[in-house]
Amino acid sequence: VSSLTPAPAYLESLCAVADALGADGVRAPLQAVKLAQASARIQCRTVSEVDVAAAVQLVLAPRATRFPADEAQPEPETDMEPSPDH
Repeated sequence: VSSLTPAPAYLESLCAVADALGADGVRAPLQAVKLAQASARIQCRTVSEVDVAAAVQLVLAPRATRFPADEAQPEPETDMEPSPDH
């Protein structure tokens, strides 16, 4: 059973994502941990990044009350200069 306990880094990540998505409280992260454990158990392996990602998608995302800005995508630039035709 200890192999089904997610690594501390995964637990911290699930809590941080829950907080960032506005899923306040402890219920959502706990359910996410249980889903990650179940996913690993079905595959007969230890909890991995794949299981944590599934937990985020299936447990935390539906409970989101806010979505943080995606920092990986740059803001579109607007060209405010007049065109040469005007």
